[in-house]
Amino acid sequence: MIEIKESIGIFLKENKKKITGYPIDICMGDQSCDLSSFISSLVLAHAMNVIFVVNMKKDVFESKGELIWVCEKFQINIDDLIFLESPIGWPFKRTFNEYIYFKMGDQKIGLNYLSLILVNHNEITVEINRYPIKMIIDRHRLVPQISKSKTIYIDPEVGSTATLVSMYLSNDLSKKVKEKPKRYQINTNKLCSQIASLLIIPIIVDTNFLKKRISFNDIEQYKKLKRIACLSKKELKNNIKSIKKARRNDQFQSTSIILLKNYKYRSEHIYNYGISVIKCRV
Repeated sequence: MIEIKESIGIFLKENKKKITGYPIDICMGDQSCDLSSFISSLVLAHAMNVIFVVNMKKDVFESKGELIWVCEKFQINIDDLIFLESPIGWPFKRTFNEYIYFKMGDQKIGLNYLSLILVNHNEITVEINRYPIKMIIDRHRLVPQISKSKTIYIDPEVGSTATLVSMYLSNDLSKKVKEKPKRYQINTNKLCSQIASLLIIPIIVDTNFLKKRISFNDIEQYKKLKRIACLSKKELKNNIKSIKKARRNDQFQSTSIILLKNYKYRSEHIYNYGISVIKCRV
């Protein structure tokens, strides 16, 4: 995984420099930051060479075993990631900049003017709903505030947003990586192969290995990514087993962290509330 480690490592370090600029474009997934949201937004941001932001507090991200497994397998340094931090359950209006910021390491960076590229984002995060949306890729139907996006790439029939990202990038999964200076030149064939092995993960997780909630596009993109990545079905099944095992770590977490693992804030009319999804054995 040398190519993807170097390319994403360079990309994330450049993000840290660009995040303090003005204006900026950021790419992010939804609040729950599941595998599809994290991987799809990372791959798209890397391909388009825009700033990647994790839409979750860092301590909650680190509690999600499946995400840690992905970061370790593909050698993604968590300390190089930028997180969107905001309080949960506070009584003030949720747009005060002093409470909402980007965090990288111990550094806090306020939100300046930015444009959004949203992935797997059926309802925009309330903290950033005043910023313009350049593009959205999603398998959910549009909500009213997202209809103003310049580019909309949506198919409610697919089982995973990663399928749509794969379709959007076609066979060139590295895209703008080729535009980097010569000192950053990386074997793009190997890089695309490794990105394909990353992007195929949410497709087989979301569709239970193409057994549920699938469309023709899911099947076609699965075949394409499997071919590019040169992966066997046995290797993919072993990856899924490892992910499921890594995910089962709630016994090591506090109740508040467990509730935030799959948390989404909602605002409808005069009502503001949050939803947490918890899976457990019975």
